[in-house]
Amino acid sequence: MFDKIAFLPAFFLQLLGYSMFAFLVGLLLRRTGFAIGFYFIYVFAVEKILVFYIPEPICWYMPIEAMDNMIVLPFAGIIGVDVPDQPPLQEILLTLGYTLGFGWLSYYVLKRRDI
Repeated sequence: MFDKIAFLPAFFLQLLGYSMFAFLVGLLLRRTGFAIGFYFIYVFAVEKILVFYIPEPICWYMPIEAMDNMIVLPFAGIIGVDVPDQPPLQEILLTLGYTLGFGWLSYYVLKRRDI
């Protein structure tokens, strides 16, 4: 039951990274509708198109792509696909770096503005 428990902190980090990116977009755009629209367009269209055209070793370092690659298929063992015992360390460090970077940029933008 607890054999894949190492994926739980990775899932938390993945969600925290998505949330920090959304928070940064919301701070930069200031308008709720534009921020939500930009976030969804970037996540589901812009970065996917960029990943398609950029060579493979480089596209793994895009922010949303790095977060997506941390946990590829959560229930892959059920359908018979071999699942690693823990998430890749490179993806965890990359996602942690992006999360801290988004947090620092959000803090910087918030301190610079007179809100």
